[in-house]
Amino acid sequence: DEMGVAEQVAQCAIRTIDYVRHGRHEERVSGGVAATERCVGCVRRLRRLLTAPEEAPIDAVIQAGLVPALVELLALPPPECSSHARPLLLALNLESSHALASVTAGTPRQVRSAVESGVLPRLLELLRGGAGMQQQH
Repeated sequence: DEMGVAEQVAQCAIRTIDYVRHGRHEERVSGGVAATERCVGCVRRLRRLLTAPEEAPIDAVIQAGLVPALVELLALPPPECSSHARPLLLALNLESSHALASVTAGTPRQVRSAVESGVLPRLLELLRGGAGMQQQH
């Protein structure tokens, strides 16, 4: 990309944090499928930046305030979620978990930022809910 890594992280931060501020999944999706698709695209780009062979911009992600937003996106879609929104929310969940995995592969300080943002309870919730979610399909 012609845009620098820091600019890409900043752009992802603006869109992702704005999306998260819309509240619960139902409220986010009611804002339009396009908003959810844009957020999936941003988090996917962020995940790719964090898994690039060069030095991952973990500190930039932390400084941009993205770690709490990514943790928030780990929530499972509610059972009443519409069939057209569910795949998008699951993609958002998957991309967020991959991005957070990269953050937690960093230095102890970087791992601490994820832990302090509540990643562990969210991951446990996700793991416990995963089996039930597969039964809903």
